Amino acid sequence: MAAFKISYPPTDMKIQPGFFSTVLCVFTAKKHLTFKSVIPKRSAPAISSALFTAWLTVILMLSVLMYNASSCYAKTPYMWKVTDQTGRTMMIPDNPKRVISLAPSITEIIYDLHRENCLKGATRYSNFPAQAVRLPKIGSYIQLGLEKIVRLKPDLCIAVKDGNPIQTVQRLCSLSIPVYAVNQIDLNSIMDAITRIGETLIRTKAYSIVCNMKNRIHEIEAAVSKSTVKPKVFFQIGIDPIIVIAQQTGAEGFFLRSRPPDWSLQ
Repeated sequence: MAAFKISYPPTDMKIQPGFFSTVLCVFTAKKHLTFKSVIPKRSAPAISSALFTAWLTVILMLSVLMYNASSCYAKTPYMWKVTDQTGRTMMIPDNPKRVISLAPSITEIIYDLHRENCLKGATRYSNFPAQAVRLPKIGSYIQLGLEKIVRLKPDLCIAVKDGNPIQTVQRLCSLSIPVYAVNQIDLNSIMDAITRIGETLIRTKAYSIVCNMKNRIHEIEAAVSKSTVKPKVFFQIGIDPIIVIAQQTGAEGFFLRSRPPDWSLQ
């Protein structure tokens, strides 16, 4: 069989990638294709119109297959298996692009990680830092707006065990929206939550934040250990209705961690 050399269109021809541009390239190239035998002319077979059409058909079919394969790959992010702080196992994107925070504390953590560019929605009282006020709101953390969340097309939601309604979390999961939950009940679990969230977004920054927190905690413990004052503490976080800190919360954990041995938490 004769071997052929293909002379393509001029190199300054502008072709955009994609299926339709491939078709355009093939049919435009038809006017520029020249077949030159590399064996003596007398033994080279004649190139019929049917053979040329068959070559174009094969090229076109391969272009379609390659385009469809590349499109599917681009639209399917790499997923990895994780276990959240409540013990739930799920698949989440390796590099989430559309994250929704389901509590103000989560919003602050994401900003501390400098990943606010992937934050597409937050709860009503997510007002720190100031830029968070401009985020689309999806209700309060105890009354989440399911429709608002779905409308924002998240590829990951980050929730808190204490406060977010489990029914809404389960409904989001049923809609194939992964919900990663944290359970912050003391200082150690708060730092663990930051590390875990950081692992889903940007690991190095999370470690530096936690390291800084540990240093500050040690400084506070050292200062408090020298105190002779023995105050009783009433910590109010809500006015109407009146809400105070409860047991197994991050605020209680802070007081219990930093108090001298004879302090009491009322």
